Amino acid sequence: MSPPGKLIARELEARGWSQQTLAEVMGTSPTLVSEVINAKRAITRDTAALLASAFGTSAQVWLGLEARYQASLAKPAKSGAASQRGKLYAVAPVKEMVKRGWIQPSKAPETLAASLRSFYETPSLDEPLTFLAAARKTNPDCELNPPECAWMYRSRHLARTLSVARNWTEANLGKLIAQLQRLMLSAEETRHVPKVLADFGIRFVVVEPIAKCKIDGACFWLDDFPVIAMSLRYDRIDNFWFTLMHEVAHVGRGDALSMDADVLEADDLPEQEREANRLATEALVPQDEIQDFRMRVSPLYSRIKVLGFAARLRIHPGVIVGQLHHLEHNFSLFREQLVKIRHIVTSAALTDGWGATAPMLT
Repeated sequence: MSPPGKLIARELEARGWSQQTLAEVMGTSPTLVSEVINAKRAITRDTAALLASAFGTSAQVWLGLEARYQASLAKPAKSGAASQRGKLYAVAPVKEMVKRGWIQPSKAPETLAASLRSFYETPSLDEPLTFLAAARKTNPDCELNPPECAWMYRSRHLARTLSVARNWTEANLGKLIAQLQRLMLSAEETRHVPKVLADFGIRFVVVEPIAKCKIDGACFWLDDFPVIAMSLRYDRIDNFWFTLMHEVAHVGRGDALSMDADVLEADDLPEQEREANRLATEALVPQDEIQDFRMRVSPLYSRIKVLGFAARLRIHPGVIVGQLHHLEHNFSLFREQLVKIRHIVTSAALTDGWGATAPMLT
């Protein structure tokens, strides 16, 4: 589009005016008139008002011409880059990833795309990103959303930095569960979980969730080694142990790809998900024991009875309370027992988040 100055020049020619004459009519300097006509200066509100008075038009005419001219200059350069960035932001949660230090910030789409390709270990971002895993998440949809996919890839980055004592074998599942059960008496004992898993050949990492990532935990395989990743987005002892045992069940079954709904609430889960829920529930509290306890006590639960039951089973009362919440559908019952464990677990586990910085090996 031509600058407004060309229209001014044609108007001057039609009237037989010079630039000096227009400057005198407008009551302004010849320099300003010359710079406007030669597109070296934009038409401001004040200049538009003076041009309107000189030519008998409205100021909006000149402001409109200037706005369209400026837009024509900016559009080719900016819209292409904006379109490219828009596609990248649709593929990945760029803002959150930059904030967490997972990728480097850049206004250049090409540089940003290269950083994302490196993070996702892919030669192209044109194809949908996928990640084979069994993930315990709130949404039972089988597809990972972009934040969840990014969380998965970051978990894999961390897992690569870990080494384990030996190869995992399914024959050791019972021994692993027995050792983990010994840690359920005290919240402080959760600090031993990463080492116990590593001793059995399982890598364990913790990655703080990013916005719209509703994953509690995941199981996936890396170089024939199983990995358990947890988000600890619910800082409660009951959620930690159920999620951990659920993913341990997936490791034991060798499950490669599945998506789970929330705790014990989905009726249409795949068989492997129902089985993982069942194994996790049984590993936490023997179901014959808790059903017997409910039959004897419900609905007249008391703190001393719950504590006594937990002490007899050598299980932290928070784990018992978590089970009772879902069995009784009473989520206010003895919530003070659902103690926080995130600070304990992250003190011993390779962690990305909550102020902890983990290595980038993309």
